[in-house]
Amino acid sequence: MQQLNPGDYSSKRKGFISVDGGKIYYEVKGTGPSLVLIHSAISDSRLWDHEFEFLSRNFTTIRYDVRGLGRSAPAVEEYSDSSDLKILLASLGVAKASIIAFSNSGRIAMDFALMFPERVENMILVGAGLGMFEPEEVDGLAQAVSNLEGAFSRLSENYRNDEKDKSVEELMNLFGSGLSGEVRDSAWNMVKENLEEIVTDKSASHAHFMINKGNLKDITSRVLVLVGEMDNPMIIWSSRRLAEGIPGADFAILPKGDHFLNLSAGDEFIKAVGKLLGF
Repeated sequence: MQQLNPGDYSSKRKGFISVDGGKIYYEVKGTGPSLVLIHSAISDSRLWDHEFEFLSRNFTTIRYDVRGLGRSAPAVEEYSDSSDLKILLASLGVAKASIIAFSNSGRIAMDFALMFPERVENMILVGAGLGMFEPEEVDGLAQAVSNLEGAFSRLSENYRNDEKDKSVEELMNLFGSGLSGEVRDSAWNMVKENLEEIVTDKSASHAHFMINKGNLKDITSRVLVLVGEMDNPMIIWSSRRLAEGIPGADFAILPKGDHFLNLSAGDEFIKAVGKLLGF
């Protein structure tokens, strides 16, 4: 992982924003063009600890916890993640932003880009696209699909049996095979603290999305799709399909990266992000 030396480029603002039927936690730091960081469905905004500090050198950098994860309240009724993002940006006075979205949260970014194309500068979608394509479309990836399904079945059973550490380890083996030492420990703890939502989808079950493989062609912002070479082959495949479906999208597989791509391939991740965003 790249060792960042961010310094103190501006004071950090943080707090809660009221959204439809709940509240979400956010943090803002830096000055310059606006950049939003959206974490995955198995983590929270702490996923971006290193990038948040580093990127605030050149950007007004915004990160937040989606419903039911981190410090944001769980959802109890139907809601839209893209509407939450709209409310957050409006409350911060942000008219237009670039977005880096991780894994399943790529759907949030793509929904937002479809609904408010004038408000999105660039999108970087990291390990995303899995929910866009059905397994029966996959040619030659039956084992990868089976591995994903088997892992989620085992971790759910462990959770029901109150063996939560086993559930976390299953997730880490599945998505964090390239992590070690303190970075792995930090990711492990973050996953465990969010395990209830990860396993039960209590909040996510109330979310609705409009993005699908049929309207990918309607995305007009500049897009980069990134995935790690050590990620599950199904996720690599679906990420490639995602890039193929979005007009003009670029695609890159980063060496030595797992699903926690910014943690396992930090240097290459920052380089790829910098190439698109211009730093």
